[in-house]
Amino acid sequence: MHTNKIPLYEKIYHDLREKIQTNYYKAGEIIPTEQELMNLYHVSRVTVRKATDRLVEADLLTRKPGYGTVVKERFFTNKTVEYRGFNEEMKSHGRAASTKVTAFSIISCDNCLASILGIEPNDQVYHFIRHRYGDGILLQIEESYMPVKIFPDLSIQWLENSKFDYIRKCGYTIDFAMHLTTPILPDTETAAKFDLDPLTPIIKINNTTFTIEGMVVDYTEQYLNSPKYQLQYMKKK
Repeated sequence: MHTNKIPLYEKIYHDLREKIQTNYYKAGEIIPTEQELMNLYHVSRVTVRKATDRLVEADLLTRKPGYGTVVKERFFTNKTVEYRGFNEEMKSHGRAASTKVTAFSIISCDNCLASILGIEPNDQVYHFIRHRYGDGILLQIEESYMPVKIFPDLSIQWLENSKFDYIRKCGYTIDFAMHLTTPILPDTETAAKFDLDPLTPIIKINNTTFTIEGMVVDYTEQYLNSPKYQLQYMKKK
């Protein structure tokens, strides 16, 4: 008669994985030593090592000689099968989204910006900068422009929640967004905000949002904290 007894190292692997995924062991933290895990689970060093080896292979742990075994940073992935805002992306990952508006003003647009937005030069546009956070981690910085004449009552309160909810509230239906994605080196200020070495590349996205009528309602330059927030494109046939 055959039995389906689960090996001890598998049980330990699943237990530790659950603790990592539920933030019992947080990103950047050192997990208990092998000896401590041996005592906790009443198993041999070989069994503990097999379990932690699997977690390293699963990209959940990393070993740092002379320091310990550390929980790896988890990546947030933006999948663009259908257009969704930042808050919806974070919600789909089970993360808490938050936004801080760091600048908000009305300016006259130049010829280049007028061409992008499909308006006249010197027309008034909102100019604002937002910092987007997932679980308290700064993942994205956005610099945006929206025409005042079609959005006369845009406010910081809306921008701290969902810009796209506001657009829908104004009676417009978003059809699609065009992305121009470029790897860049961050300037000193952006690198400091992301807590990155200035030589660490990040992703810049020029994003233009269109309604079903073909009207441009938003132009945004997005800067992604690429080591922590990855962009993944998926194409449907």
